Amino acid sequence: MRRLKLEIISLLCLSFIEANITTLMAVASR
Repeated sequence: MRRLKLEIISLLCLSFIEANITTLMAVASR
């Protein structure tokens, strides 16, 4: 149960970081 929670949290963090990177790239390409 706890391991599943950690995996979900890590997935959320990864998606959040990925969204930030794509946003930074879009801003930098302007």
